[in-house]
Amino acid sequence: MTLSAGATSAIGLQMQAERLWHAGEYVEAMDSATRVLTIMPNNSAAKNFLHDHWDDMLRHANSLLEHNADETDLSQSLRRLELFRLMAEIADHLREVQLPLQGTNWQWYPEMYYSQGDYDSERMHVYRLLLAAADECLRSYDTDGARQHLLTALRYLLPGNERETNRADLQAAIIRNTTRLSGTNSIPEAIFAYELTNLSDALRADSPSKEDGTPQSLPQIDSIRPHLQQHVADLYNAKADERLQAGDSIAAAEFRALANDWLTPVEPDPDK
Repeated sequence: MTLSAGATSAIGLQMQAERLWHAGEYVEAMDSATRVLTIMPNNSAAKNFLHDHWDDMLRHANSLLEHNADETDLSQSLRRLELFRLMAEIADHLREVQLPLQGTNWQWYPEMYYSQGDYDSERMHVYRLLLAAADECLRSYDTDGARQHLLTALRYLLPGNERETNRADLQAAIIRNTTRLSGTNSIPEAIFAYELTNLSDALRADSPSKEDGTPQSLPQIDSIRPHLQQHVADLYNAKADERLQAGDSIAAAEFRALANDWLTPVEPDPDK
């Protein structure tokens, strides 16, 4: 007998649930098992799995929350968020299943203690923590760290208006900071301003694209980038002139080389 695509998928998910359970990933296992029932509502293996393991799964979930209760700790908050995400997904699956579940000599309602509201509340809490962490990185001129935190933050926002509105707010803050620093006489600040334009590119890279597949342009950033390159080069050339007047031709040559680096077009990497 040839199995349908849905049945094959359900069997694969059931096997995945068993593997995850034996690996100690109890909530993930229950997520897979409940998804089985959305595909094959009468799958007895999945019903028995829920019936036999539900209470142990809930005890594990409660233990995870108890050991990750610090709301000021980003890593603990992320672990709570992932738990609430899975529990909300499990609840979504069960809404598609006829309850009570029935097996051999038993019928049973799985009790849910966590809801979509728990997930949404934790999601926004984590979003605020990630923004604070990104802001701390920016105060230290760490654009790589800020990029990691901001992209993670955007992933936890709902697709559509919520994500795009917040993305626009983040871009506006980057533009303000870049504009503020664009005339600085400090080389580190000028370089930081340029790196902010790259951060802006990272934020818009996964935004809704134009018809040709390229990200939507951001004219303010696109126009200021070449100005910043020239500005950094000018600052290095000014340093070179200072060192040359002071009789330090070696340092002057080094600063001049750095200036030339900023004015040299970067060839695209063919491997990217």
